[in-house]
Amino acid sequence: MLKIQIIIVFLFFSFSSIHIVLSQLNFQKLDLPLTSSGPEAFAFDSIDSVSGEFYTGISDGRIVKYNTTNFMEVYITAPNRSRLCDGTNMLGAICGRPVGIEFYYKEKLLYIADAYKGLLVGDKDKLAVQLATGAEGVPDGLNVDQLTGDVYFTDASSVFEMRYIFQEIQLIHDNQYLFSI
Repeated sequence: MLKIQIIIVFLFFSFSSIHIVLSQLNFQKLDLPLTSSGPEAFAFDSIDSVSGEFYTGISDGRIVKYNTTNFMEVYITAPNRSRLCDGTNMLGAICGRPVGIEFYYKEKLLYIADAYKGLLVGDKDKLAVQLATGAEGVPDGLNVDQLTGDVYFTDASSVFEMRYIFQEIQLIHDNQYLFSI
């Protein structure tokens, strides 16, 4: 019991000190492209990225790059995007919905976990290449081992689409997995 109390006290002081440090920082709000919303994940294209440039996936299926002044589109996850994929509609099944991104620095590849389109990779073309549609569900997060190039990803649900994810949480399924390719 003493061990649990010590851990709780440690956690309390750790989180309160983080709050103090974060509250003293000045944050800058970065405006997404017009009609865009929902940045889900971000990644830097090199280990020593000091330029301030980064990539993020947004709700209309695009991956955009911030170049210290504005955002520019670099990848899309859906091959048959329509004019409805403008960020004002929630059409993930048509437009895609990137929820996790990570670079493999050695090969300059951007791996993308899309809640509707699966696991993709962005290289030279604007349309990211689909590697897998999923495994026991749709991917929702990923990481790349920088030494081996192995890609690890988690799935969100094997039962519900992303828009119904709260129903999955309510059911408390024990079917979430970690995969590797």
